[in-house]
Amino acid sequence: MKKNKITEMKLKRVIKKEFSKIGKTISTTLKNINRDLSSFNSPGLKVTFTMALKKSLNAIQGDFDQRIFDSIVNDYYKGR
Repeated sequence: MKKNKITEMKLKRVIKKEFSKIGKTISTTLKNINRDLSSFNSPGLKVTFTMALKKSLNAIQGDFDQRIFDSIVNDYYKGR
């Protein structure tokens, strides 16, 4: 039982680091959109990116649906 608690605590630390990396990636992506795109294109892509993140997350089940994310982003790029 004690060994399981130690292992679980280590896993929680690893997951915390992963959360931090994900947060930094999201932050960097939004900064890149602001920096690299014109003020005309930037808002639309930022909204698409954040909406794709929100709709891809299922808080009840704790899942992330990559297909939904890709679908929303791909819809944005259609015809552009």
